[in-house]
Amino acid sequence: MALYSNTNEIVDTKEFTYFDKGNCAKVYSNGEILLKVYNHDCDYRFFLKKNMFDLLKKLNLPSIVKLHDYYFYFTDWFHKFLSMDAYTMDLVKGDNIPLLDYDRTHLIEALKDLEETLEILSDNHIVLWDVNPRNIIISSNGITIIDPDQFFKSRFHSKKRIYESNKKELINCLNSTLFLETLKRENMVSTSFIINSKNSSFIDDVSNSLHDDTFYHSMKSKHR
Repeated sequence: MALYSNTNEIVDTKEFTYFDKGNCAKVYSNGEILLKVYNHDCDYRFFLKKNMFDLLKKLNLPSIVKLHDYYFYFTDWFHKFLSMDAYTMDLVKGDNIPLLDYDRTHLIEALKDLEETLEILSDNHIVLWDVNPRNIIISSNGITIIDPDQFFKSRFHSKKRIYESNKKELINCLNSTLFLETLKRENMVSTSFIINSKNSSFIDDVSNSLHDDTFYHSMKSKHR
């Protein structure tokens, strides 16, 4: 796999081994660093844009995976002008925990990071897109969004509107996660999880929807 840096230096990828794959890319690991490489036949519109990469790296948001560098298949200026072909990021640490079992005390701490992330995103007019259960990691260290490829900037909407849009996207993702976990564990469908309330914060919406120590206990109480 031949990749080049922004200064046309060839990147040593020999120590990276296969880790996972998605619809448009394969991911390789080397210790605590992941390398995401887009498939040659993937449409450029699904690639993370270089300007967005640089901005997210600069902001270093608490609930978005830490980004490092991006790379290219070719060294010509036109190809590099179009988009990146690969990038590196941190491996998210911590033991995976089902969202259903995340206890209220630790969940509130994770929500504080997510709330801060949403506020900074709206301040910078960044809109979340394609945030789904496959694109987040829920661990003992918090909740991390690991796939920012479809994030984009919007200058045509207010910060408040962007915040509301991002809050809705994130709540939908968490509700989908809870739905899938409930279906797998209990073989039952439950849709009464997090209520998205207008003019309230993300952390308040989640806190107000959690009526017990965990979402699992809250769900069981409702179905008694």
